[in-house]
Amino acid sequence: MFYDNLKTICDEKGVKITPIVAECGGAKGSISNWKNGASPNSDIVAKLSVRLNVSSDRLIFGKEKNSSAVFSADEYKLLECYNKLPPKEQQRLIGRAEMLVDLFSETDSTSQNKPAITMKTISIADVAAGAGISTPFTIDNAFSKQEFPADEIPTGADCGVPINGDSMEPEYPNGCIVWVKQNADINYGDCIIAVINGEPFFKIYKPDGLHSYNANYKPIVVNESDRFEIFGKVIGYYSE
Repeated sequence: MFYDNLKTICDEKGVKITPIVAECGGAKGSISNWKNGASPNSDIVAKLSVRLNVSSDRLIFGKEKNSSAVFSADEYKLLECYNKLPPKEQQRLIGRAEMLVDLFSETDSTSQNKPAITMKTISIADVAAGAGISTPFTIDNAFSKQEFPADEIPTGADCGVPINGDSMEPEYPNGCIVWVKQNADINYGDCIIAVINGEPFFKIYKPDGLHSYNANYKPIVVNESDRFEIFGKVIGYYSE
């Protein structure tokens, strides 16, 4: 308590508290407030420190603080704000500060306990398959290595193919990357990347042709004269 520290110092120096406080510009009732636990403002602390030839740390804390624990400008500002509040509000401020500390500790602990995201490198086609929009494409087009969170890539995926168009919405959004398993067993009803006459399509494989989820698109019928190849089976997708 500030009053106890001040009284101890005054007793050591053989001076009385009341005239010292008055000399330093202390307001009437200050000493009484300090006895009841109130804290002084930074101005009176500074003046008493000079008058009594002691450090402000000795007045406030009752002892000299380690030199490595010097207050920063922000810390002094907080202390000054605290000292300007009445005792009841000071306690509310302390409670608020403790709540913030607890909240930060919980948040920090949670973030530290979160497992690191494992990344996986996989080949992604440089050319998008046109899900309703045809784009020049060949089976042996170049692929580029890209990284994705490992848990976003399903087991068995060999590569990814970007999709351009909305014919497979709403199940597969325009702009997503579909994960493809090559050399997979293909059955009717599977979603596939098909190449017809050099053009890629992302469709549902059915006996009568290649269908879309979007009802606005008619099935693509594959004729005997068409060059038709199945690039692979779609087993999932990634969308940011």
